[in-house]
This record gives sequence, C-alpha cells and structure tokens, in this order.
Amino acid sequence: MHSPGSALDALLQQAPAHADALWQRAALLEKCGSWQAAFFDLHELQSLGPPDCARPGLLEALARAAAACRRARELRAPCERAFAAGEGGGGGGGEAGRGGGGGGGGGSGGFGQAGGELERHARTLGLSAAAAAAARGGAPPPAAEVRAAFKAAAARVHPDKAPPEAGARAAAARRFAEVRAAYEALMAAAAAAGTAGTAGSGRAR
Repeated sequence: MHSPGSALDALLQQAPAHADALWQRAALLEKCGSWQAAFFDLHELQSLGPPDCARPGLLEALARAAAACRRARELRAPCERAFAAGEGGGGGGGEAGRGGGGGGGGGSGGFGQAGGELERHARTLGLSAAAAAAARGGAPPPAAEVRAAFKAAAARVHPDKAPPEAGARAAAARRFAEVRAAYEALMAAAAAAGTAGTAGSGRAR
C-alpha cells in the first residue's frame, strides 16, 4: 500500500510542474520536519509563475521553511566548528584541501564557519570561482546561478546515467544526494538573504 507521499512523488515524476502535488508534498514534508525538502518544493512552486506563485499562504510557508533551515544551520554550526578544528589540527588535508585549497579565507579555515560552508556547497555544485570566493565571504550566490548549476550537475551525476553495476549506482546516488543537499542549502541561504528570484526552474530528476 502506497503512502500519500509516495503517490505524490509518482505524480511529480510524471508531471514535475504539477502545482497541487508540489503544494501537498511540501505540506507533508513540513509536518515531518523535513524543512529543506519542503523549501525546495515551495520554491519550485513559486518559480512556476502566475497563478501558482500567488497561491494563498505560499510566501508564509516559504518564510517558515527558510527560517527553519537557518535555525538548523545555526544548531549544526558548533558541532561543525569542533569537527573542523579537529581536522585542521591533523595537517590541513582531506576535506579542507578539497573545499578551499588549504590557507584560503581567514581564521581556522574549517567549514564550520558560515562562509566556509557556503563555499563548500558552491564547489559541490561546480559554481564559478567568483561565486565560490563570494560564498567564502558569507554571501550566497544568486538563486538563478544556483539553479543553473544544479541542473547541470544533476544531469551529470544522476544515478540513472551511471553504469548498471551496483557499486556505480550507489556511488552516483551518494553524489547526487550531495549535489541536491548543496542546492537546497544554497537556495535556503539565498532566500534568507533576500536574493532568491522567481524566474526559471532548477529541479532536475
């Protein structure tokens, strides 16, 4: 027996721009506390344009989801700072080298800082060097650039494009999850900063 959520997923797979299904799934995700995923669907609904972007309660729901995502990041930050400090004491390799090239940016150079986290997400999506540098300073990239980068990255790493071997599919699924998480985090940051636009759609399946 399929749950309402899985039925909505199936409907959206057939018709990605189905506004009512997006609205209902966002409401279910909000009730479950999946704020980033709810924000993703709500922003997608807003990007469809009139009359869907004028749906009663949409702006309030977007604001709630963005605020919840911001609170979640604030709660994670101390743990991530502690983890980054431990990693930095081991010689500066690994994740720090992958994200920012060791010694760039001020302070400890870990990803626990807000700018470092944004930069990591920007690099995961393959955004321009200028966008990554701005993110390092704490400025989220423009929503239109994030959407375009997500669409390109998702098309490259989607599990459906992976070889049929189980290991390759699993690796592609992990990579796709990282790309989608980076997209959701950057879009939430753009909304919180007031830079999220309504033109275009970045959803890729």
